[in-house]
Amino acid sequence: MRVGRVLAAASVALVMLAGCGKSKRAASDGAVSSGGPTISLTSTAFNPDGPLPVQFTCDGDGVSPPLAWSGVPKNATGLTLTVTDPDANGFVHWRVEGIPPHDGQVAQGANPGGGAVSQPWRPACPPKGAGPHHYVFKLTAKPAGSGGLTATFER
Repeated sequence: MRVGRVLAAASVALVMLAGCGKSKRAASDGAVSSGGPTISLTSTAFNPDGPLPVQFTCDGDGVSPPLAWSGVPKNATGLTLTVTDPDANGFVHWRVEGIPPHDGQVAQGANPGGGAVSQPWRPACPPKGAGPHHYVFKLTAKPAGSGGLTATFER
C-alpha cells in the first residue's frame, strides 16, 4: 500500500492519502501551489501513511476523528470543514460551516466549536465487497486557502 499527498485547489489545498483495512489501491504523489496560504489539517488518530482506525467507521464506534489545523490565512472570514467520499459520488460524511477563522482543533466525537453543522458526522461505511473508499477531509477558508486529509476504509 502506498500513501501520497496531493496539494491543489483554487488557492491551495493539502490532501493527504492514507491506506486502510484491506486496501491495495495506490495513491500518487504530486504537488501544485499557486503560492497562496496553506492550511495544515492533521489528525492524531491516523497518519497520512497509516490506516483509518475502525473506531471511525460503522464497524466500530462510528465517532468522528480528532482533527487539528493551523496556517489559517489572516484574511479568512470563516472556515468550512467537509468530509466526502469520492468513491460514492461525493457522498458528504460531515459538513460544518462558519468555524471561527483561526488555528484550532476538534476532539474525537465532537463538532468544531462555533460552527453550524449542516451535515452531522456519518462514519465510513462502504458496502462490503465494494473495494476501498477514500474519505477526503477538507478545510477551506473564506476568502482564500484550504487544507485536507484523506483516508481509506474497506469492509
